[in-house]
Formats: sequence, structure tokens, C-alpha cells
Amino acid sequence: MLPFCAAVFLAVYLVPDDWHLTVGAACFLLSVIGLFCKGRNRTRVLFTTISFCLGFVWCAVYQMVWCAPARAYIGETKPFSACVISYPKETDYGVSVTAEVQPKAGNTFRACLYLNEGYQGLTLGDEISGTGSFTTAEVIHDREVSYYTAQGIHVLGKKVKLEQIVHPERMEWKLYPLKFARWIQTNLDAMYRGDSGGLLKAMTTGDKSGMSDSFRNALSRIGLSHITAVSGMHMVFLVEFILLLPGNRRWKCLAAIPLMYCFALLTGGAPSVVRAAVMETLLLLGPILRRQYDPITALSAALFLILVQNPWAAGSVGLQLSFTSVLGIQLLLPKLLPDWQEDPGESKRMHWVRKQLWNVKQMMALTISAMGFTVPLTVLYFDQVSVIAPISNLLVVWSVSLLMGGGFLTAMLYGALPIVGVVLSWPVKALAWYAVTVGKGLAAVPFAALKGDSPWIRLWLLAAYGLLFYACRRKPKGWKAVIPVAGTLAILVLALIANRTTTLSGNLTTGVLDVGQGQCVALLSGGEAIAVDCGGTEGNAAGDELADYLNQLGIFELKLLVLTHYDSDHINGVGELLERVRVERLVAPEVEDNSGNRAEIEEMAQQYDLEVETVTADQELLFGEAQAQVFAPAGEESDNDACLSVLASAGTFDVLITGDMGSQVEDTLSRREHIADVEVLVVSHHGSRYSTSMEFLKRITPKVGVISVGDNSYGHPTQDVLDRLEEAEVDVYRTDLNGTVTIKDQ
Repeated sequence: MLPFCAAVFLAVYLVPDDWHLTVGAACFLLSVIGLFCKGRNRTRVLFTTISFCLGFVWCAVYQMVWCAPARAYIGETKPFSACVISYPKETDYGVSVTAEVQPKAGNTFRACLYLNEGYQGLTLGDEISGTGSFTTAEVIHDREVSYYTAQGIHVLGKKVKLEQIVHPERMEWKLYPLKFARWIQTNLDAMYRGDSGGLLKAMTTGDKSGMSDSFRNALSRIGLSHITAVSGMHMVFLVEFILLLPGNRRWKCLAAIPLMYCFALLTGGAPSVVRAAVMETLLLLGPILRRQYDPITALSAALFLILVQNPWAAGSVGLQLSFTSVLGIQLLLPKLLPDWQEDPGESKRMHWVRKQLWNVKQMMALTISAMGFTVPLTVLYFDQVSVIAPISNLLVVWSVSLLMGGGFLTAMLYGALPIVGVVLSWPVKALAWYAVTVGKGLAAVPFAALKGDSPWIRLWLLAAYGLLFYACRRKPKGWKAVIPVAGTLAILVLALIANRTTTLSGNLTTGVLDVGQGQCVALLSGGEAIAVDCGGTEGNAAGDELADYLNQLGIFELKLLVLTHYDSDHINGVGELLERVRVERLVAPEVEDNSGNRAEIEEMAQQYDLEVETVTADQELLFGEAQAQVFAPAGEESDNDACLSVLASAGTFDVLITGDMGSQVEDTLSRREHIADVEVLVVSHHGSRYSTSMEFLKRITPKVGVISVGDNSYGHPTQDVLDRLEEAEVDVYRTDLNGTVTIKDQ
């Protein structure tokens, strides 16, 4: 099974789609080599090559049978008929639903449909028809994505116009678990509020929409995101609960198996829960069939079954994290955890104390084992590593089974006997409050999470893995067992000191943060910092990004936060930033704002006793060894033209940030303020063709241009701007290609 799975991963990540059959045929021809081998080598070579062959061939077959009907719709505006297989989700312009489309020829396929109108009353199981403009879900904004394809969705329906909605008398059987899950969620919403309710919904049904962005980000920073992903620990609780019931153990085991798969359907069939269901099934069937349970074989079987159902699930980050965490536990935990040894001569009190200490070691070893293989993936995908994860898991994970069971039980009781459900929800509320409070508290601890893009942090990770290897090989006891932990912490302190020293070694350091399609710039000098804008693509993620960037350098406050204007992609991270970092002053332009963003910023600022100062005249601020000039708006025709701009200087080193100004206003600003010989230009409006004119570049003569940009539908940065920057001999860096860009004055 492992060679088959390896072939599928290679097919998804490396081998082009058109080459799957060819590579499969090549693997089959290689199996001929096995015929010339002797003994066990013959079996191994034949099994491996044929499994590789089957993996590639299956990917090709899957494309022809299930993907081809979907891809035939790409680039077309077509009529369609479909069955809605998800509840509508609100979007900025309407709702989105997942539907099974029935083409005129070929198998049904899944599509994500975006509806702007006519969706009132639409619900799970409805049969719909209409027209839509279909695009690929495999490549978005010229980038390959796996979010949709990992769910079996290969097309997106845009500009969908519904012509008919039919509510069938009977719903398909496979949709009833989703309907039951919605009933559970509704009952939980009636009893629990805020992040506590969101946490319980995530644990019981896999729905994370009830948690605030700040709480989800907090769980990610402290390495507790896994408690909201229904997985092995949830499935173990379900099985253990069934086994505690009276009756024959064999029959209870057989009864638990279908219940596990019902629960998997209830929670949406995520890879983590399917993996847990398969492994628990093999564990329960082992004694009944008189077969020894092998965790690695069970893990391989689970991965095989998931990839057979959808080879593109290999691209799921959740699947990769789930399987690598379990693999780490199986391979590393036995080597890290000392065996429990009984001492017949000790007292009951000492026995209890020693047992509790062993339980603490077990939880710490379990967390480190799970992180052993997942940390490289979190650095690769999220550019983050949680340092505080062992402590957070020790303090919170024990409550997961109680929260899951309590949430599910009270939701069921509320549906039947509301008063009983409400009364029993109080202890669950207290426990949920504990988990949320501890989670948010630990997330606020300095250096709780570190960014993996720093070379010093990566060196620390390499050293930590070296010490982990030492601990696994030697299994040190007594005082020597402290060596790996103490060594890891000591090297971490040195890495943080080195990172701060090298980053802040000059008089002015500029960090243009990778926040997607948005802007967030940090200006650092002498251990002090100011920031220009704080917004980006992913909700309030820019606030976390900036807070993490500053905290990793040992900076926990901002002397000044400048909001150039009130566009969402420049300000939507301010709330999270204010929650994590103290801001002395906040300035913004005096402009009218019809979107309501200005009122929202002012309301958030009041919560932190911070006044939003409007800038109508130029201001100057000293910070560290540098100074910053905040220029009043140089134009007024639009919000973009009326934005603030900032010139930061240290000696002869200058950094200019012009927000979303158009080229005419940029030229007016440079003439009015006599700006010339700028070393670094943060390119205006994410590289829009209407900014950064050639005349402006000739006037300010920048050496380096940084474009803060992410996936977008505007075509940013435009080729016109890139050509002008090249003609002006400006070295260009882009956050979508280079990540966070840090530039020092030396």
C-alpha cells in the first residue's frame, strides 16, 4: 500500500497529468527486473513496481472517469442541473454551495457554486437548475491550489443564475448525517456563546465557523489547532464510551465500527477522522479475527483508502499533518517515553505522585513525538513553529474528551428536554471557558510561536532535531534526560538574540510583511518600531503577522501606527494587532468613509483607550536612531489619492511608503516635499498600472522597490509597472514571491 500511496503523491505533486499512464507503463516494465531477482528480493521488487504502476494508472483513470466531465465545463457558460450537498455559506456577495452536477454525458461531479441572487430558501438536498460560468478550481490567479481538489471539487461555478429550485420529498441517505450535524450545531448555538460555543461546535461536528479569527489564530500559535479537527482522540473517546457500556465486548466492538463511520459522515468526512476510523476499526477487529494490530500497517491502509477515493486528497494540508503526526507518535514515542516501573516498597502517596509525574512526561513526549514530523510541514505551509505547544497540550488536551462528550450530550438533551440540556451545560461552559482562557493566555506569552523564515530559527530547528535524535538513540535517564530539553532552550535563546542583533544591526530596518493582497510595513530602529498599515487577504491575519514579526525581535509595543487610508486590505488586521501589541499613537487621514471601516477602527481604538488622530498637516516623529515624516494627503479626488504617506530616514538612507496613491498624486507629493534619492520604495497600490509613473521614479531614484501583493483578481502587479521599474534599474522584491522582505540601511 505504501508504494501505491507514494505513486499518488508523486502524480499529484511532480508528474504532469498527461504523463500518468506513461509513467505507470514504465513502472510495469520495470517490474520485469523482479523476474530476475531471487528469494525475497523478487517479491519486493515486483510488489513495489506493480504498486507504483497501479498508483499512476489509478490517477489517470480517476481523471478520465471523474475529472474529465468536470473539466469539460471549464471556460464555458452552460446550463446545468445539480443536487445541493451542503448548506449555503455566506460570502461577501451572496452564498456558496457544494453541488453534485449531472452532466449530459459522464459521471456526476462536484462543483462549488457561487450565487449572488435567487438563493433564498435554498437548503441541503435541493435539486436546482440554471446557468453558470465555470472556471477551474485547480488553478486560481495563476497558482495551483489544493483546497478544492482535496475535496473532490475541480470546477467553480461563477455568476450562477438559478432558474428552478425543487425541494424533494425525500433526501438522499448520505445527506442525513449533515442534517443531523446542523441540528446539533443549532442546539449548541442556543446554549453556548462566543468562542466557547465555537470550540464545542468544532469538536463535535467539525464546524469551525463559530470561532473568532483571533481565537483560531491563537490556537494555531500555541499548537492546539488539532483539538478543533475531529480526529483520533475524538474517535477514541467514542469507542471507549461504547466499550464502557454493559454487554459482550465482541458485540460492542462490532457495534462501535458503524457508529464510527456515522460520526465520520457527521463531521464531514475529513481525512483526519477517516484515518482515525480506519485505524480504530483495524484495532477493534484484531482480537476478533485473531490478528495482531500493527499501527503502521493500519496507518498505511487508511491513507490507501482515502487516496483511492480521491487521489487529489494527497494535496490536503490537513491530511498531511494528520498522518505525519500519527507517524511521529508511533515511531518516536516509544523511544522518548521511559517505561513505567512499579516499586513494591513505596507508599501509596509516593506511588500517586510518581504516577502523575509519569503522566506529565507521557503528555510532553506525546506532543514532541507528534511535532517531530509536522513541524517541517507547518514551517513549509504556514511559516510558523509553536514553541509553547508542549505546555499548551499538557494544560488543555486532557479536557478535549470531556468537552466533546459534554457538548454532544447537552446538544442531544436540549433537542429533547431543553431545560435539562441548559442545566447540564453549565459545567461544560466552565470547562470550555477554561480551555478558551488558557488558549488565549498562552498565545499572548512572548515567543509562543516563531516565524520559520528566519535563518537563525531554522538553525535552531536543525539543532533541536539533532538533540531529538540523540534522545531517541540514547534514551538518557536521570539528570542526563534534561540535556536535550535544556540544550534546545539554550540554543533557542541564542538564536533569538542572534536574530534580533542581525535584524536591528543598522539604524533603520524596514520589514514589508507578507500579508497576501494588502500592506503592512514595519519600520524599526534602536529597539523601537512604527508600522504603516495593517491589512491583508486573510481577515485579521495581518495583525498576527505584524505582532509575531515584532515579538520575535523582542519588541512588544509600537510608538506609532499609521493607517494610510481605510481600505480593508490596509486596516483589517488592526483589531488583532491592538489585542496583542501596545500602540502609543494611531494616526489616519481625515476622509469620509462609506464602508464603515473608519467607524470600526475608531470603536476598536476606544476599547484600548487609544485616540485616532487625524492628520491634516505634516508630522515628524523620532524613533530610535531614525525619524519618520507623516505627510498629509497630497490629493483629494478619491480615498486612494487622499491617503497618508510616510518617509522614514536614518542619515542618508530613506524609505518611502505612499499607500495606494495614483501616479499624479505621487508626483505632486514628491515635488511638494522635495523627495529625492530614496533608497527603498514600497511600490504604491500593490503595483497598479495607475501608480508609479516613470517621471516619479526618475525624480526619487529608488534603488530597491518592494511590492506588497498576494493572489488577486486585479492583475497586480501589472506588467506596465514591472517594466517601468526595470527601466529605472530598480531591484524589485515581491511579497508573493519572496515572502516577508526585510531591508537594512547597511
